[in-house]
Amino acid sequence: MVHPGRIHGYVERKFRDRKLGENVTIIIPVILCPIARAVKTQYTKRLLPEFLIPHSVIRLDYLLEAADLPKAERSEAAVCDLIGCLDPRTVRHQMQRLAMAINAVSLDLTGRRAATPELGELPQISPGTPPEERLAILFDSQIRAGQRAGSAPVAPSVRQLLQAAMGTQGTTKPSNRASSHIHPP
Repeated sequence: MVHPGRIHGYVERKFRDRKLGENVTIIIPVILCPIARAVKTQYTKRLLPEFLIPHSVIRLDYLLEAADLPKAERSEAAVCDLIGCLDPRTVRHQMQRLAMAINAVSLDLTGRRAATPELGELPQISPGTPPEERLAILFDSQIRAGQRAGSAPVAPSVRQLLQAAMGTQGTTKPSNRASSHIHPP
């Protein structure tokens, strides 16, 4: 069901500019759904631009650019320069997040295509296919299947799918009871 939404407010969001070497602030809208609020589910959403990663100042477009580098050129220092970070641990963490998101989106697209074999031949992908290439093949197959089905809605881009997958990573909150001290029952 499509719920009506309205602009609830505008919030500041930061992202890392690699040229400036510092964080830049932009304003993004927050929408509110009164129906979701009435049933006590999540009722606000921040509308991030396609180039941002949820819960991170690192830009998704920079990270995808780094992932496209040939393996020989993808050193931690080169990726640090490309995404605008200073610490190699950030590179490892963000590249790991991206790899997990690529795998999650690829698995989802594979499931969608397997569920609708009548919409065209399933793509032939070998086990040795790089994850980024596998994702591109599956996405293209899903778009063509949607066209065959006559789907009218505009399909999300690969970046939007990755952004959504990265937004759900690590969202489980720790227990408020986690402590090194013993608590009574």
